[in-house]
Amino acid sequence: MFKDLNLGFLWIDGDVPVKQWMQIISEFSSNEKYFALIMTTRVGGLGLNLTAANKVIIFDPDWNPTVDL
Repeated sequence: MFKDLNLGFLWIDGDVPVKQWMQIISEFSSNEKYFALIMTTRVGGLGLNLTAANKVIIFDPDWNPTVDL
């Protein structure tokens, strides 16, 4: 959907090495061309601080609601 709308985005999932997470987050935080940073709650819930994000949408909630909190 983001590609179809020509909106820039980045993503972090289980296939992205942990060593690259901070580089991706820094790029998202410092570059306004990115509309969204897509990640799973399992990845995003591991101590990341996304001060550049002003909205969070949980699209695919975990079966255990405590994980999403």
